[in-house]
Amino acid sequence: MKKAKTVLAWAADCLETETLEGIEQSQFDDIEQAWRSAVEATKERREIKAFAADPPATFQGWTRFDADHEVVEAAYRAKNHGTPVVAAVFRTDAGEDELDAQEFSMKRWIDSGGNPHVARPNRFCVASGSDDGAYARLRSHLQTFDVTSLAE
Repeated sequence: MKKAKTVLAWAADCLETETLEGIEQSQFDDIEQAWRSAVEATKERREIKAFAADPPATFQGWTRFDADHEVVEAAYRAKNHGTPVVAAVFRTDAGEDELDAQEFSMKRWIDSGGNPHVARPNRFCVASGSDDGAYARLRSHLQTFDVTSLAE
């Protein structure tokens, strides 16, 4: 504490008041931004957890559907750039607890019998944040593209 007071006294003698106030404001702004980022990250984690626990029937223009395959946990469909696609979370071959998220063209999905292990992916679902869970990737993917809904 004594060292900090010495440094502050030295700074007050060497720097103008405006400079010290600028440094103080900059530190305050950095701390405030860190808090805002932490709050936003917590909110995002809660939304992902709620999405994973109970995927909504519709989300950002995508419609959830029953995929009729035992490894698929959640599947959504829409038209992405005019192409009918399916984005899904499914259990991998590696184990019951390991999940993956990918997008498939509707044609490849149907041709594979709705089996994500057989269908060739159209693209991988990549999360925009640091959370890399399959549901986080799916949710981020569904938010990324401007899609149109497929008629039932």
